[in-house]
Amino acid sequence: MASSVLEDVVSAPPAEAADIERLNEALAEKRFGRLVSPDGGEFIIPETVYEAIRNIVNLLAEGDSFQLVPVRKQLTTQQAADLLNVSRPYLIKLLERDAIPFQKIGTHRRIAFEDLMRYKRERTKERRGALRELSLLAKEFGDYD
Repeated sequence: MASSVLEDVVSAPPAEAADIERLNEALAEKRFGRLVSPDGGEFIIPETVYEAIRNIVNLLAEGDSFQLVPVRKQLTTQQAADLLNVSRPYLIKLLERDAIPFQKIGTHRRIAFEDLMRYKRERTKERRGALRELSLLAKEFGDYD
């Protein structure tokens, strides 16, 4: 992929839906383990690559789009904000509070993709804990059937 990895969103056109669904079913049943090139050359698909392909095809079969992002990718503040679905100014506040590690390159901040995903996982875990606590309180006070 090109260096503009984050800009490359992949979506399946509706005309490919039936082919993608058939491929998804074949991959789920592991009926496929090699690629054939146009000139007839065959290549065994390593298990790691097979699982990646299976996950991608499954996303497309469910109607989702996706982006591939290398784990070591350094993100701009706008890219990071977009991935967290927050505004750039809010992300800057998170960086200034040391909630997410970053590097400064000249006047620009860069965030490691893996650091951003770690923050996102922690935030999700905290939110789920808070929701669990709220539902327990609601049950305790009889507001939840």
